[in-house]
Order: sequence, then structure tokens, then C-alpha cells
Amino acid sequence: MHSAIEQPSEPSPVPELQKSLSTSKKTFKRQISATDTFELNTGFRAALKRITINAVQKKETRQESDKIFERVLAERKFLIDAALVKTMKTRQQLNHRDLVREVMGLVRFPLEVTQLNNRLEQLITMQYIEQVDKEA
Repeated sequence: MHSAIEQPSEPSPVPELQKSLSTSKKTFKRQISATDTFELNTGFRAALKRITINAVQKKETRQESDKIFERVLAERKFLIDAALVKTMKTRQQLNHRDLVREVMGLVRFPLEVTQLNNRLEQLITMQYIEQVDKEA
């Protein structure tokens, strides 16, 4: 890929340009003419200079982020349910404080006690877990 480069109106950093590009000519000169052609020097490596090119990040709208958050919560419900049922199957009977502590240790994401209590109430209403009164 050879293309002609127009003469810049302002002085350019020619030595740096000549280091990073190799010309089809064997001799380097300080002035770039309109007939000079350049090609990329893929073997050039500069230890002190790095060029980082940031990928264009997609801007999420509020609705999209809310949808993603709701989907994550829906997936986490199943994980919380599984941790609750697994704990209760192995322990058979457990008080609330110990159950919360054990389930918090099983899940690998930040979990609020209110979320855990909501899932526990759902499992009780679906009769997966039975609540025993202390007086009985």
C-alpha cells in the first residue's frame, strides 16, 4: 500500500516519522516531497513510547441497564433457592441466623439478607421448606 503524502503546512516531527515508517528510498532526507511514498514498518518497536487505542464503548441506556439488572436478579433467585434447599437438606433443622450465615458462605455474589428472606418465604409458601415454631 503506497500512497503519496501531501506537504504539511506546519513542520512535522520528520525524524520520528522516518523511524516509524520506512520509505521506498534507501536514503533519508529531512524534507518530505509530494512524490515520496511510505509504507508501514512492522518491525519497528519503541521501548519508551506506547500507543493505546481505546475501543469505542457502547453507551448503555437506563432501560438497558435496568433490564440487565433484572435478568441478573432472576438468575440469582435460582442460585439462592438452590443454596437454601441444599443447606436445609444437609442440616434438616437450622435456626434463621445459622441458615443465613451458611447460605451467605455458599453463594459467590453479594447477597442482602432481605433478598435471602424473600426467597426463603417463597420456598416456604411453595412448601419446599417447612417452618417449625419454637413452642411446638
